[in-house]
Amino acid sequence: MCTMWIDGFNGVGHHLAQNVDFVIAAAADPPPCATTPATGTFKYDLLNEDADGKQDSTISVFTRVREGTLRHVYSAHPWMAE
Repeated sequence: MCTMWIDGFNGVGHHLAQNVDFVIAAAADPPPCATTPATGTFKYDLLNEDADGKQDSTISVFTRVREGTLRHVYSAHPWMAE
């Protein structure tokens, strides 16, 4: 499911880049992802992964306020729907 979302954004990435910064954070281990440090609590804080390593697909939206601080606006999980 996650790779379907990532592949879908590949075709519209250049349009998104005109108006927003777009980032995909993945727990996958392809060579480009392996060079990024996997430290911190980000995936746990946003309920993307639990302490047992069970992962969940999550879409999170952030905005940068005028002072430069990043703010979490919302996150959507598949388990939020019926």
